[in-house]
Amino acid sequence: MCLGGIGVSGGAAAFALAAMLFSLSWWNIDVAVFAGAFLSILLVLGLARRELWRGEPQDTSPRLLLTGAVIAAG
Repeated sequence: MCLGGIGVSGGAAAFALAAMLFSLSWWNIDVAVFAGAFLSILLVLGLARRELWRGEPQDTSPRLLLTGAVIAAG
């Protein structure tokens, strides 16, 4: 599964840029990239999972993809 299409790469890039702007060391930038990717995964899955909590039997793949596209656009 490619996670780049659901906003993960955008979250990682935003945190990497913030770490570079604060002139952090290379390993701190790596940690920031991981944290940004992880937080964007949690955000996308948290927003898309709302359908599952309602108990609706629908497939949530379109909701996951569209939520990721909105996060990536942000």
